[in-house]
Amino acid sequence: MSKLTSRGTSKDSLYSVADAEGFMERAAGSHTLRWKASAHRWKGAGGFEDLLMENIPITGGTLTMDSSDPIRSKLTLEVGGGEAFAPATTADPLVPFGQFVRLALTIDRADGTWFPWLQVFEGAISSYVFERPSLIATVEAYDYSGVVNEFLHTKKTAYGNRMLSVAIDSMIKAALPNTAYSQAGYAPGTTTARVVNFVSDAGSSRWDEAVRLAEIKGRDVFFDWAGDPVLRANLGDYSEDIIPDVGPDVGTVDDPVMVISDGPGGTLVGMTATLTREGACNGVYINIHETADQKAKTAAAKKARGDSRVNVQVSKLADATSGVQYGDVFGRLPAVFEKNVSKITDTVVSDQTTRAKNILARRQGLVRYIDLDLAGGYWLEPDDVVKIKFAGREENHFVQSVTLDLAGQAATRIKTRQLLVGDPGA
Repeated sequence: MSKLTSRGTSKDSLYSVADAEGFMERAAGSHTLRWKASAHRWKGAGGFEDLLMENIPITGGTLTMDSSDPIRSKLTLEVGGGEAFAPATTADPLVPFGQFVRLALTIDRADGTWFPWLQVFEGAISSYVFERPSLIATVEAYDYSGVVNEFLHTKKTAYGNRMLSVAIDSMIKAALPNTAYSQAGYAPGTTTARVVNFVSDAGSSRWDEAVRLAEIKGRDVFFDWAGDPVLRANLGDYSEDIIPDVGPDVGTVDDPVMVISDGPGGTLVGMTATLTREGACNGVYINIHETADQKAKTAAAKKARGDSRVNVQVSKLADATSGVQYGDVFGRLPAVFEKNVSKITDTVVSDQTTRAKNILARRQGLVRYIDLDLAGGYWLEPDDVVKIKFAGREENHFVQSVTLDLAGQAATRIKTRQLLVGDPGA
């Protein structure tokens, strides 16, 4: 399966097609699961690091990955080892003084050997709790967006007049103690999309601002399983046939990352479905504002330009054929966006009208969430496309969150998101 081949032990050691197919087939049946965690610390710029502990004695914990959370990946690690793990200095392996953790898993093959390690997390340690007399140690860590989030802008900072990838990179790289990551995770379109005017206020979070700027440009930004930033086109509810050019391979409807089914031979353990209006819409409004100095716009200049527009609103509303007509029994559930441009032109209005149509196509209707418990599925990540087969029906969903149990005793838990237009029973 090609989706698993976008991941591996490291960026330089990805899964082969044969290992990926074997891993996924084996995980659907009886198997043994192993976890491995190591502790490291950066030393200076340039990507140099010290290995502080190669095999952390894991007794339990959880890894949660959630695309709806600004900090996408969070790890809780329960550690054994007793008094030897009592914190003593800032150079101890599990204390939050620049230390970070890599977490990987593997399962056994039918012949008793093991598949290559599959790294699922890299991130900074945020807290370490050591209890007495129980001698229980608990490590909390998050991906590097948590570190970026801590470094507030110390003064008002302008990020305009540069490419989007350069603006995002300058925001987040300044917050990290190392500069080891590459820009390979920046989609080609982000290196040509230009930021004309974007200013971050003093005291604002660099990560919040990076996410906000990316959203303005229709992009997602996050740190992946290997600790590298990814900046790519936003994956909306109707992007299931678009394979991202960077970052994890999320699959498509025709070739999903995983098929989850009930019954004999299936991996579905249990599920709960929720149908909600929250997060959906049946109308889109975009308010376009011209940012040029209004005092400089004399009547003569306006006349010479042949354009006196300063504020324009464009919209697209669901009609009667949608089943969720705007203003009908479904009500009015608009999504409203603001767009600043240096000059309002017919092209700008046309582009934003098209954008309104596209947003409505992705979001009109109801949102259905399904909470699933399943066997295996250790390779699943947020944004993955999965096919769910149950009670004689098939549905295509996006994965919103994944929770993995490090004790190896609980099923993998995922939350999926599906957009429904019209009758949910259809």
